[in-house]
Amino acid sequence: MGPQLSHRITSLACRRDSTFAALEGGSIVECVRVHQRRQFSGVHSGRVVALQVLGSTLLSLGSDGLLAAWALDAARGSSEPVVTRLPAGFVPSAMAHPDTYLNKVVVGSQEGRLALVNFDTAQIIYEFARRDAGISCLAPSPALDVVGVGLSDG
Repeated sequence: MGPQLSHRITSLACRRDSTFAALEGGSIVECVRVHQRRQFSGVHSGRVVALQVLGSTLLSLGSDGLLAAWALDAARGSSEPVVTRLPAGFVPSAMAHPDTYLNKVVVGSQEGRLALVNFDTAQIIYEFARRDAGISCLAPSPALDVVGVGLSDG
């Protein structure tokens, strides 16, 4: 149960009493119980394909090839997100955070590319060898340096 939103929801994430909803068009709203609290916008021009909360940071991954790291505990309107531009032709499809990797996420693409990104410094640390099929999902593993990769061809 929540407020009526202006567009369809494309992705969700939660933190404590807050629910974050990415809307078609690229904006993200934070709802606390049934009330809309604030909006994050101005970064994504396309669809937000994934949201993830890591501590006091909200990550949004857009189909436009941008990964934005929003500070949740900053005063309203006082913090601009750290934005990472993914390589040309990299159309993101999934994101996962390996537990032992501080400020880093693995991002998968529709073309089968995989990148390790530091969202705090806005740097691409490493780009892995391309797969033959698109990446449809990523899942962190409890094993060190292991991430499950789901491919679109099964």
